[in-house]
Amino acid sequence: MANMRVAAVALSLAAGMVLPAAAAVQVSGAWARATAPGQDEGAVYLSVTSTTADRLTAVSSPDAGMAMLHETTQMGGMSSMQDMDGVALPPGKTVTFAPHGMHIMLMDLKHPLTAGSVIGVDLTFQKAGTVHAQVKVEKITATGPQG
Repeated sequence: MANMRVAAVALSLAAGMVLPAAAAVQVSGAWARATAPGQDEGAVYLSVTSTTADRLTAVSSPDAGMAMLHETTQMGGMSSMQDMDGVALPPGKTVTFAPHGMHIMLMDLKHPLTAGSVIGVDLTFQKAGTVHAQVKVEKITATGPQG
């Protein structure tokens, strides 16, 4: 009986069966800057790659009262942040969230973000479902993940 199941799985994979959707999305390089005393907002930066076309539709964090997708834009020498209702993920392309661009805004932080600590962020995708990411908090002056 067990051999029949193994044979059925092997046959399904050989026939091009789609792997579970969550395996199609990879999150890497997740980082945030430490917060200043009294600061109750922070930003998370990361890269997302999907093997199939998908869409990031929501974000949340157990470390914040609210999390939102934001994008920083420049117009006429002025910088502003805008809410985003989602982010398209083209198949095989990496979408990067970085300072001065797209980011995950954390509001009403439940505790300060301290360099060396790790926080969690949940990313919800239209097809892949929810993927949890561990976010390393870097020093307040960081310009990227420090490894």
